[in-house]
Amino acid sequence: MLNYILREIIFRNHVSDKIDIFKELGWDISFNQIKNTVNNPDLTGKTKQNQPTAITFLNQKHILRVVYEIRNDIIEVITIHISRKGRYGT
Repeated sequence: MLNYILREIIFRNHVSDKIDIFKELGWDISFNQIKNTVNNPDLTGKTKQNQPTAITFLNQKHILRVVYEIRNDIIEVITIHISRKGRYGT
């Protein structure tokens, strides 16, 4: 994943909505934290639709999962999820 660090990262509008929803639920997720997850994940994987994912551990019980696509050397973050460890192969 380190070869992605120099690529531009853009976000779909949906990601801002998810950040706001998570904030209401007590999770303080930032765009920088999402970028760091893509650039330096604890784990990587693929969705059922074969989109790449990057995962970081938020704490002992929870993960941040970022779903993205790479087009024309630009990383586009599609969506984010907060989930319990054990899901998504963690």
